Formats: sequence, C-alpha cells, structure tokens
Amino acid sequence: MADAVDVAKVAEAIHPPGHDAVLAEIARVAGSSLELDEVLDRIVERAAALTGADRTSIWLLDRSERRLQPSALFGMDAEFTSAWKRRPLELDEERLSLEVIETGRPVAIEDAGADPRTDKGSVEFFGDKSILVVPLVRRGAVVGTLFMNHVSRRYRFSAQDVATAQAIAGQAAIAIDNAQLYGFVSRLA
Repeated sequence: MADAVDVAKVAEAIHPPGHDAVLAEIARVAGSSLELDEVLDRIVERAAALTGADRTSIWLLDRSERRLQPSALFGMDAEFTSAWKRRPLELDEERLSLEVIETGRPVAIEDAGADPRTDKGSVEFFGDKSILVVPLVRRGAVVGTLFMNHVSRRYRFSAQDVATAQAIAGQAAIAIDNAQLYGFVSRLA
C-alpha cells in the first residue's frame, strides 16, 4: 500500500488538486462563444474568480507594429474598461509584457512598487501590490500576455499559481485562435 500512496503523492505534485477543475472551467468558458471580445471578457472574469486575483487583463500583440492591444480587463468599472481598450501601447513601453514576450517565460513580482521592471505610475494609479504576467502562446508563438494583479495585499506567487495562470493562458490562446479563424471565415463568407 505504501507504493500506492507514493504514486498518489507524485500524481498530486504533477497535477495539484483543483488544477484540472480550473482548466475545465476555463475551457468551458473559452468554448462558449466564437466572438473574440466576449470570449476574452469571460476568460478574464473566470481567471480572477479561479485564482483570487483582484484584476486580470489580456493584451494581444500586434507584431507588425510592436504594439499591445488592451483586449480584456476584469476588476475595473465598465466606463474605464471601454476607454482602456481604445488605447494601444507600444510594446517597449510595457516592460513586463516585453520581457514575457521576448523570453516566453512568466514574470512574477511580489512587490510591484519596489521592482525595477514595473511602471511606477501605473503601479500607483492601479494600486498594484503584486503582479503575475504569463505569455499567451499559440502554435509556438507568443500572441499576447495575461496579467494577474493583486491590489488588496502583496502576494507571493507559488509554482502552482504560475502553472494555473499558464494553463489559463493556454486555453485563452486557443480561444483567441478559434475566434480569429471564425472571424476570418465569416468575412470570407
């Protein structure tokens, strides 16, 4: 019986409890529509609920112009969110996204106010205490970034938090790809 317990511990370490449930929930939300804005709004809302983040956002990369398009935001009022979506940002101006896009690896920041990579004006304006940024990767290419922001208190991101955020980002990237393909086919028809 000792072998069975060891196998169970190994399985739990690889897939922590709740990880599969998070993936299933995000996959369900991502597959619920083919309208890109609607899908992204649902993903950031569920991502916040499932991870405990106070605010979540998705930025899509326009490689040709090296710009980030703010595409979905949860945790701010609707009027602010609407205005925010109309303000693309030069990739070089968003250092956390730039680092994630260039390396393909997540960036976890426990103390946003003290970390040299953060934009101090944004940190102060939004009240960010801790930030996790993960790449949205589809077909081997980074297509954007997913932000998980903690505002109410500083937060130390665990390996499980990063793995969960990456799983959510993976589902979001698939949903983005599907919605973009659907939009392309719809325009052709």
